[in-house]
Amino acid sequence: MAETEVIQGHSGVVGESVGQTAEHFEAMIADFEGTNDQLHKIAAAIEELSLNNKEVHQKVVSIDGLTSDIYTSMSGAETMACE
Repeated sequence: MAETEVIQGHSGVVGESVGQTAEHFEAMIADFEGTNDQLHKIAAAIEELSLNNKEVHQKVVSIDGLTSDIYTSMSGAETMACE
C-alpha cells in the first residue's frame, strides 16, 4: 500500500504541474493574440501614414510646378517692363 500512496502522491503533484503549465500556456496564447492585434493596428497606422505621405508629396510637386510657372511669368513680366 505504501507504494500506491507514493504513486498517488506523485500523480497529484504531476497533475498540479500539468494544470499550471496549461494555465501558463493559455496566458501565453492570450498574450500572443493581444500582440497580434497590436501589430495589426500598427500596420494599419503605417499604411495610413504612407497614404498621407504620398498625398503630401503630390501636393509638394504641384506647388513646385506652380512656383516654377510663377517664376517664369514674373521673369517675362520683368523683361517686358524693362524694354
